[in-house]
Amino acid sequence: MLRKIAVWGSSLFPSSLKILTYRALLGARIGHAVKIKLASVIMSEKIEIEDGVVIGSNVHIMCKEIRIGEESIICAEVRIDGEDSLSIGKNCYVGQRTHINATEPVTIEDGVGIGNDTSIFTHGVWVSYLEGLPRKFAPVKICRDSWVPPRCIVQPGVTIGPNAIIATGAVVTKDVPGEVFAGGIPAIVIRKIEDLKEPIDLPEKDRRTREMLHAFIDHVRASAGCLLVPQVSEEGVFFAPQKGNKKRYGIYYLTKQVSDKTLESLLLRRAELDSLAVVALRGFTVAASVLEGKGRFIEWFDLERFVRKRSWNRLSILLRDFLRGHYGVRFALEPESK
Repeated sequence: MLRKIAVWGSSLFPSSLKILTYRALLGARIGHAVKIKLASVIMSEKIEIEDGVVIGSNVHIMCKEIRIGEESIICAEVRIDGEDSLSIGKNCYVGQRTHINATEPVTIEDGVGIGNDTSIFTHGVWVSYLEGLPRKFAPVKICRDSWVPPRCIVQPGVTIGPNAIIATGAVVTKDVPGEVFAGGIPAIVIRKIEDLKEPIDLPEKDRRTREMLHAFIDHVRASAGCLLVPQVSEEGVFFAPQKGNKKRYGIYYLTKQVSDKTLESLLLRRAELDSLAVVALRGFTVAASVLEGKGRFIEWFDLERFVRKRSWNRLSILLRDFLRGHYGVRFALEPESK
């Protein structure tokens, strides 16, 4: 009882003290750069939270076991309750006021997005079973890279397949295959995801990347008063900080594979800046260990493999959040060095 009181009391602590409390009292395993915001509380027999996870304010998690993968976000006022487990993969998003019932296990795989005000149920019972009326207790699974938008309801026993998209407001009462768009009450398959896609070749990917980066520049100018000026070259674009910026951020977008020679030249430019991010359209020619050694002072985003540096540098986080939140472009973290 005293332990529960202490955990509840820690909900008003700053994130760092809250994490220390969970580790000490609940044996929680919590990684680096994790944030658990004001009035949020986790009460579980087993807690595993990986690097870079953000849990918003006034979130209540009360279930037997909770696991949250790298760089996932749980927004404000989410409620998770039940006697079983919830597993959330890497790079997931759970929107505001979502309710997840974990009376039976709930599995949310890597790259899944769940919109605001969605409800996920693993049990349905109230009317009398002895009078012949239905009851259902069954786990729910949402497979990798699926999108369940705002105000959906997912019923017990449902599996949503990989890369599926559900329409806003749908009620999902039975399994949805992978790679389809489904909607309605109850939800049915409407079309294949392939039918929604536009063809993307390398020049189009380049055009879209430039569009996203220019939009990011406008975003940081409006939100942080940081103006970056594009300087176009044969290799790509260098977004250089304007004189007078409080933060001297720079972004180098390169259309060719980045070599060790390129990294060495960028290290010289890095000395003039607070932070430098390299966005590589065609990835890097050097091995990951060499890249880490030469680029330890440079943030990087690999658009060939959709991997980014394992870093929580302010510029890196701003760019990560913008690309994920405005364009749905997600990056896995580079593997941890041994």
